[in-house]
This record gives sequence, structure tokens and C-alpha cells, in this order.
Amino acid sequence: MILSACQVNGMGTQPVIKIGLVAPFEGRYREIGYDVIFAARLAVQEANRAGGVNGHSIELIAMDDRGDVNRAVEQASKLARDPQVIAVIGHFLPETTEAAAEVYANAGIPMLATADLANNSLESLFQVVPDQAEIEAAAEDFGTSANLENWYFCDCAITEARDVVAERETEVAIGPSQWGFNEFRKFLGQDGVYFVSPVPRPLDLPEGQAFYDRYTEISYGTQPAAFAVLTYDIVNAFFNAMTEIGEPSNVGRTTVAEQLSTTSYSGLSGEVAFEDGVWSNQEITVYRWDAGVIVKP
Repeated sequence: MILSACQVNGMGTQPVIKIGLVAPFEGRYREIGYDVIFAARLAVQEANRAGGVNGHSIELIAMDDRGDVNRAVEQASKLARDPQVIAVIGHFLPETTEAAAEVYANAGIPMLATADLANNSLESLFQVVPDQAEIEAAAEDFGTSANLENWYFCDCAITEARDVVAERETEVAIGPSQWGFNEFRKFLGQDGVYFVSPVPRPLDLPEGQAFYDRYTEISYGTQPAAFAVLTYDIVNAFFNAMTEIGEPSNVGRTTVAEQLSTTSYSGLSGEVAFEDGVWSNQEITVYRWDAGVIVKP
């Protein structure tokens, strides 16, 4: 799956740089892939229509890792071998993101990691979701402020959640961001559970309606969820870093990584800035499933 910005916008006179997006487009977590692909396409489309970024047109390379660790490493290796790829976003599941991270680090490619990693000290790694401690703290704060009784945080994948929730049916479950996808609701078949989102969902943001409208215009009616907002913001933060480099000929893997470490970009979900390779001051939000619909408690 490749979106060639040059072909779409007729910008063949500009040098091309590529940004990779790796996510599960098949399998249980395919909903993640189709949430984020249209957000990345929208950001690239808007940048190219505005004349490109720092003298370059942008090409998006979207690849499917199917939520599989071996496939994630394979796709990461393909991107690493392409010298025009100067940044990658992915892989949205902890196990696939962890597996691919070292491949990108060895190639010097800045990775905008969309899952919490045990080893987030790799070179050129930028974690764009809260770490486990922040997620659990957000759940703790919510449980207290909402006066929930007998609640617990379950860092469970979809396949594990059903058994855990069933065993603790008298307690209120709060889970990770993956619980916010319809596949979770279908698999679990239960309302009343909560989940922690790394950023607010689109319509809970001040400029969310405008983003929602632009997104659905190119997504054939697919509605954006929180990972769409996250992806749109970090793609634009990457473009902002490119612009801040200055001289177009200096844009490359190393310079982008260096600039990302100091850049600050005002996105839909707030300020995107990194401290020790981790997005600082993210607005973490808790949501609840209610009658098959996600609501903000």
C-alpha cells in the first residue's frame, strides 16, 4: 500500500523523501491500520498541496505487519534499505513495535514509536504514547475522581481481556488504548468497561470537528478514532522538524532525529515535544463503552 505524493499532486520537480507507516492492516487489529492510514494520508496530502516541506515532496509508504513480530521485522528491514525513507511511524502494538525498533535504530532512522517500549533508550527513538506508569497513574486518578468502587487496571490484549473481565465480573475494568476499538467490543461483548486513550478522540478536541470532516472526506466514510489524531499530529510534528532544519539539502535521517529531539509543534491534541525521547505532557483521557458506543464519562 503506497501513496505517491508526486503522482497525485504532479510535484515531480521537487526531490522526494519518504515517510514509512507500519501497522496491522490485516488480522484482529486491522482496525488500527485503517484508523491511522487516512490520518497520515491527510497530513501528507495537505503538506504537498501547500507546496511540500522544506523543498521536498512527501511520499507515504504504508506497510502491513499484520500484528506479527516476524512480519514487523521484515517490513522494518525493507524500509531501512530505502535511503529515501527518513522517518517511520509504527507499529502500534507493543510486541511488533519492540521488535522493529532495533532495526530502525541500527539504520539511523528516526522511529516515532506508537507503543510503550521496555527499551526506549535506543538511538533515534521517539515514543509518542504514554509509558506504562503514566497510563496506570491516569487510571488511578480517574478511578479516584469518578468514585469507582472495586476497579482495577488490566493491561490485557483483546484476546486475554474476556477471561480476565469474566473472572472479575463484580469489579470495574479499566484497560489500555486497544480496548477502544470495535474489535474489542465485539470480542468481549460487554459494556461498562473503561479504557485509557493516549490522546482525546477527535470530537472531544477544540478543532476536532474540522479534522473529522477532512478525514472522512478521504476515508470513504470511515470515522477517525484516537490513533488517527495521534498519527496526524506526529506526522505534522515530523514535517515541522524538517522545516526547522533550514537548508533543504541538510534534510536526512540524522538531522531529522536531532531536530525532533528539540522541536515543539502545536497539534490538535496539544503540544508535541519530546523529553528524553518521550512525548511529554500528553493529554491522557479515559473513555467508557456504553451500549456499544464510546462515551466520555
